[in-house]
Amino acid sequence: ARLEAAAREPRKAGDEQLAAAAAEIAGRVDAALKKLDQLLETEAG
Repeated sequence: ARLEAAAREPRKAGDEQLAAAAAEIAGRVDAALKKLDQLLETEAG
């Protein structure tokens, strides 16, 4: 929630870049978790 707030309302010049980087990392983590879920379902199935 804090990262989303930072992405919406950058307070300093660097916050915008930091928020963008955090959002990118969060997206990669989310994608990786989805792939892991699919792999686990395949193994279990």
